[in-house]
Amino acid sequence: MSYADFFSIEVTQMRSNKKRIIGVAVSLLIVAGIICTCAVVAASSLDNKNDMLKAGAVTKAIISSTSPVVPNTEPDIKPYIVPGDMTGLKVSNAEQGKIKLSWNKAFNASQYIVYRAGETSGGMGDLKAYKTVSGTSFTDTVDAASCYKYKVEPVRNSLGETQRGKSAEYSVMSRPEAVTGLGMPDKKLKSVTLSWNKASKATSYEIYRADEGEKDKFGEFKKVASTANTTFKDTGLSSGKLYRYKVCAKRSFANTSCEGEADEYQALTSIRKPKELNTGKTTLTSIALKWKKNPKADKYEILKGKKTIATVSGNTYTDKGLKHSTVYKYSVRAARYVDGKLRHGRRARLTASTNVKVPYVKSGMSGTWIMVNISTQTLTMYVDNKPYVTTPVVTGNVGDRATTKGFHRVISRKSPAVLKGSYGGSSWNTTVSYWLGFTYSGQGVHDSTWRSSYGGKIYQYNGSHGCVNTPLAAVAKIYQKAYVGMPVIVY
Repeated sequence: MSYADFFSIEVTQMRSNKKRIIGVAVSLLIVAGIICTCAVVAASSLDNKNDMLKAGAVTKAIISSTSPVVPNTEPDIKPYIVPGDMTGLKVSNAEQGKIKLSWNKAFNASQYIVYRAGETSGGMGDLKAYKTVSGTSFTDTVDAASCYKYKVEPVRNSLGETQRGKSAEYSVMSRPEAVTGLGMPDKKLKSVTLSWNKASKATSYEIYRADEGEKDKFGEFKKVASTANTTFKDTGLSSGKLYRYKVCAKRSFANTSCEGEADEYQALTSIRKPKELNTGKTTLTSIALKWKKNPKADKYEILKGKKTIATVSGNTYTDKGLKHSTVYKYSVRAARYVDGKLRHGRRARLTASTNVKVPYVKSGMSGTWIMVNISTQTLTMYVDNKPYVTTPVVTGNVGDRATTKGFHRVISRKSPAVLKGSYGGSSWNTTVSYWLGFTYSGQGVHDSTWRSSYGGKIYQYNGSHGCVNTPLAAVAKIYQKAYVGMPVIVY
């Protein structure tokens, strides 16, 4: 019996037996699979074309009549919801003791885990979960001048499990302490020295400077130095010029650094002393002072001895209510306003005296002294109250080079002496045989061999720079009797 006949009989029996139709159908499915396979094999072994066609027709009939309905047994799977990657992590604000991180919202993220690592003796520690936040920023309370490493990871709970997006990391140094105590302990004509208090954990200090442009205006701050010390000397500056400085503490650690808040200070280089300080009109009870203006000065402070007696804007001042025949020591220094306060420069000094009251001289003087009469252009030296030498002289030129009137004393005695000075663009370096100085501004009695005549009106058009030019023979005699402290009266 062939496989085809077998199938035909089985099918006929199943159709006639209604009670066993379900069982037979299952059997047919099993047998059909076997028969189909066998039929294909048998068909492939047939010797003629008709047998192959017959076997193929039977196989097709069996498959078409026994194909079952397969139920859908695939499970209903819901996918996990995974958050997107972390982007835009940065420090949006850094204050002393606080660091604020911010980032972009990650797709599908419901929360963010913030990890933090701090400093250790060997570098940075391990990152550990620190906080969980729902927003896109986090503010951390930290120590000043300390290094921290952060990692932020987007997360979402899906089907009872935590799904994580790609994290991002950021290293940051918290701000060091602000610099305090910035000041200027020393200043010179072309340099200033700054100092400040030490800031905790600072590894260096950054110095920035803004130069003065037009008055009360400054350029941009530019970095001029970095130092590990708490002092800095800035050189190559201009005299009497104002500079603005900023100094901030800096700490570096693990390839991360941060600067703290800066302290600011306006520094003024020393203002040059007023030039050509001299006396103007002098009376028995007043002394007039005058000097050349300094373009950097806002004011001029006048001191008598160690006491400030006036502050003026101009370049003249008259001190009144004085005693006749009395010596006074003055100094004048230029000053500039800085932050509403006057800062002073160097002093120009001058010794001057009120006019001598001649009756007082005749009755009050005794011993040895010199009297210089400008109006008669004569010098008389008294020894033991008697005239010892009387000689014509040439005193200071009329004007700002006039010999200072008043009561003086010999403050230096030297033979020979080298006289150095400058005035009005000219300078001199001259050796004289005898020198008796009587003012701190450089006036004195000395020989002047370059002159061929003395006395008369010479001082009005070809006078000295303030000294008393005396013939060599006369000053040689005077020098022998003179001594330091001896009175010299110019009137």
